[in-house]
Formats: sequence, structure tokens, C-alpha cells
Amino acid sequence: MMHRHLLQRIGVAATVALWGLSLPALAAPSVFAGTGTGSIPDGSVSCSAPGVPLVISFNVNGMGAPLTDVRVTMTFIPQHQFAGDVAAVLKAPGGSPSATLFGRIGAVTGSPNGSGRHLSGTYTFVDPSISSANIWAAEAAVASPSGVIPSGTYATTVSGVVAASPASTTPLLSVFTSLTGAQINGTWTLELTDRCASDIGGISAASLTLDSFPPPPTQFTLAPSALDFGTLRVGDAAFRAFSVVGPAANGLDIEIPAGACSIVGPDAGSFAKLFNAVTIPPGQSALLSVVFRSLTAGVKTAALSCTGLLPSGVTPATITVPLTGTAGTPPPPPNCFDVDGDGVMNPLVDGLFITRLQLGMSLSAATNGITFGAPRNTPAKVAAFMLSTCGYPLTQ
Repeated sequence: MMHRHLLQRIGVAATVALWGLSLPALAAPSVFAGTGTGSIPDGSVSCSAPGVPLVISFNVNGMGAPLTDVRVTMTFIPQHQFAGDVAAVLKAPGGSPSATLFGRIGAVTGSPNGSGRHLSGTYTFVDPSISSANIWAAEAAVASPSGVIPSGTYATTVSGVVAASPASTTPLLSVFTSLTGAQINGTWTLELTDRCASDIGGISAASLTLDSFPPPPTQFTLAPSALDFGTLRVGDAAFRAFSVVGPAANGLDIEIPAGACSIVGPDAGSFAKLFNAVTIPPGQSALLSVVFRSLTAGVKTAALSCTGLLPSGVTPATITVPLTGTAGTPPPPPNCFDVDGDGVMNPLVDGLFITRLQLGMSLSAATNGITFGAPRNTPAKVAAFMLSTCGYPLTQ
């Protein structure tokens, strides 16, 4: 049988051919190395204008359309000592369209110069549908004013002075999805500029990753699909959890961003989630906990609702878990001396059966000659109660 991914490639290639594009029959996702790396020229002493851009080029060929992924990776070696000076823009062949990857990190109203923390290491910038990580938030989490912003994969963000940190994320992929194959294949450029003089740095390596094939499926399952907290005394708390399971066949991590989940419904105030941002790699699961506590008596209902899951297209697109709890007087514990549950502790029924068990008799021997009442009116029902509720070890 022909491999499914190969069939996908043939299908895309055939579609491209119908569009009149001259492309290889089996074009594949590709990584294109950048040329022209080096130092980023300094800006002006007064910071009134950025310096001449460092232009890194990527010779793209063999790609189909439309693009389904665009990623840019760059390595800051030597490190740049003032992240607030730097901006990066990706441009398609011919210079348009273009998308800002990041710029002026930490520049907010009242502090327009931005962050003095360092860019050092390798950073990858992707569409926000792929990762919700924000480089502004990563910068703000660095304790030292002259520390290093951690390497990693970040969503693209706006450039320039913003009202408050972190800056908002911006689309990357959708900027380029309208390009035809002929427009995609050519010289892409990454332009990096430095706004102010004195602090310098450079790029030692860069790459552009383009994909024109549908991303692999990403899905998950929930277990259990609803949470019942039972009956508690008013003011007491109980905890329950459900798991989100990502199959090993997933192509990407499942992300539940911070703030994506909330409790909704008539009694939402009686429940609270005990988790924040969650990431589930392929083949793994996460246990998500919820607490129930009510200060008033009665049955309480609500639902845990999570939207905005990543990546886009994950199945299902939302998480909805019904929640039920009762605040009042809990039922009394089961009476393990009334083995058949008829409300009478009969010495010739309940007492004899328990005594025989304590003497080590088997179930069949312990029930011999005893007639049990309803609701547990058979030896099997009595045995199940004693084993599951009362903890008696039973043998046949």
C-alpha cells in the first residue's frame, strides 16, 4: 500500500499542476539556509533612525502553494546586548508581502528605549496558531536587567512602542498564504535593523522553513467526560480531575493557553480550576484538577469550558466538562454489620455470616444455610458489598 503521506504529496502536486505551475512532482517541506549573515549595523547616536539593515537571503525553490507553514530561525552570535534596539522583518520575493517577526522588545509608553536584556542563542518565530509563547513575556521574566532572553520558539509580535507589555501577537502564515507557487519560489529576505548606537550584535546562522502540505492531524480525548463531586457538608471542599490524552500519532503538541479555560454556568462560583497553561506532547497526557466548595446547600451545576486551543484545527476545538456537586448533609456511611441491607442486624443472618468470615471460611461456606433479605438478597450481592464497601477479603 502506498504510504499515506506520499499520497498527500502526489495530491498536492497534481493540484499545483492544474494551476499551471512548473514544480517538481513530489515537492516536500524544506528548510532553506540563509546567506549574508554577519553583524547588524548600528543605528544613530540619537536613536532617531535605525541603521542600514542586515539583509539575509534565502533561495527558495521547489515549493508548491498554498503555504501551510512559515518559520524563521536565527542565531544571535555574537549576542546583541540591547534587545529593545532590534527589529526583524521577513519579506517574500520582490519585497512584498512582509511580516514583522519581532521588534523593540520591552518598549512601552514611558520607557520607549525597550529592554536592555540580551539576545543570545537561537530563536524561532512562528505563527501564533503554532505557539502562544511571547518573547516579550519571556524577556519580562528574566531577573537580571542585563540577562539573556531564553532561546526558544516564539509567536510573532508587533514592533514599536506599545501601551503595555507584552506586545500583542501578529499573524505570520496568513500574510503569505495568498502567494502562488511562482511567487513563493525565489529569494526571500530577512532584514534586521538596530535602532541605536553603542550596543552591537550579529547573526551567525539563519534558516527559513516553508511547508505547502496539510499539517498532520492533532486531536485528543477526555476521561472522564464529566465530574461529579458527590455530597459534601456546606463549606467543605472536594477535588476531582480529568485527563487530556494526546495520541502518539499527533503531529504537534496540544496547547491549552493560560486563561483559555473558565467555569461557566449557574453555580460557577462553587467550582474553581486548579491549573493554568498546559502542554500535551504527542503520546502523553495531562491531569487537570477542579475543586468544588459551596457555602450554601443544594445541588450545584456548572461546566469547565476551554476555547482557543492550539494548534488551530485541533479536534475537538473546545473542552467542555459538566460539573455537579451537592452541598448539604452527606449520607451516613454504610453499615457493614447489616450485610444484606434490610435495616435489621439479625444475629442469625448478619452476625453468623460475619463470624464465619472472621473464622476464615470461604464465601460458599460462610453463606451456607443463611437466607438474606432485600436489597442484597443473594450471596453474590452480599459478597460484592462486603468486598467493595467494607474491605473484607473473600475467597470462593
